[in-house]
Amino acid sequence: MRKYAVIYRSVLMENLQYIANIVLGFVSYFIIIFVFIRLWGYLYGEPGTRIAGYTKEQMI
Repeated sequence: MRKYAVIYRSVLMENLQYIANIVLGFVSYFIIIFVFIRLWGYLYGEPGTRIAGYTKEQMI
């Protein structure tokens, strides 16, 4: 079990060296989620609209 802890710590330390990659990864995910929520809001513009049997709340 100790060897897995050593490998995990090594990978974690390696990834923390590139903090900009981590931050940009989070930012890109938030942008993608924001775009999809806005897209679904546009597609389901009128209350009670169903597309393929799904409401806006179910889609989000």
